Amino acid sequence: MNGTREGHTCVYKYDKYPFHAIGCVSYLWKPETNQDESNLINRQLWIWCHPSCYNELWEELKICFKPENRDSDISELHQQTFSSGEITVISLKDTLNRHRLIGPSSNQILYQVLKPANILKKDASEQWWQKYYQIPSKSLAYTQQGEFIESLDKTPSPGEYTPYSVIGVTVGDPRISRPDRKTKVTKIKDVDMDNTLCYDKLVPDVSMSALWNSDIRQEVKTTKMSDQKLNELKSDIMIPGLF
Repeated sequence: MNGTREGHTCVYKYDKYPFHAIGCVSYLWKPETNQDESNLINRQLWIWCHPSCYNELWEELKICFKPENRDSDISELHQQTFSSGEITVISLKDTLNRHRLIGPSSNQILYQVLKPANILKKDASEQWWQKYYQIPSKSLAYTQQGEFIESLDKTPSPGEYTPYSVIGVTVGDPRISRPDRKTKVTKIKDVDMDNTLCYDKLVPDVSMSALWNSDIRQEVKTTKMSDQKLNELKSDIMIPGLF
């Protein structure tokens, strides 16, 4: 419930358990932090399902909550939504992507691909991260998340971490630092590391992410560097993979 781990379950048609299964789902609560008092009042829950059962699950949710209004669209985003009492259900279909890495080298791949962004960088126009990280608690969380990412390079196996752990990190565009040629992940040597480090750092602040903010998600989408601009930058550099 505190948002530090992702959950998994199987959902069924309303009042039909253990029959009429709809499918398996993953779910995640927005991290419950002491610094964010509004989050203690307005909780958010994300649910992921397989595309093949999306429509059936959406209709079943409406049966469960008995919405007060028919399906409506959120302006500009064109997302379906309905409300029931104090609960609002919004479809995030086709707005979030999930990638799954499996194998002993997944830690090193994440470490080499996901580089924490420079949130202190000053641009001509104020960017979303400059406003978001002005809050001291969020800035502190960013520092803790960076320390956790650094620990990936010192952890030989993903099994060292708590299963289904959730780590929120604001990273730079991976397309910019991606090498032009295919490379192999650098295998680390065995290190003497206290495994409790992986558990001690798993607190709600480390799991917090700006992705929970729909306005930020939309701004990231609209301000993302175009492929054309990216190719122009790459053509101007002398050393592949560096900017």
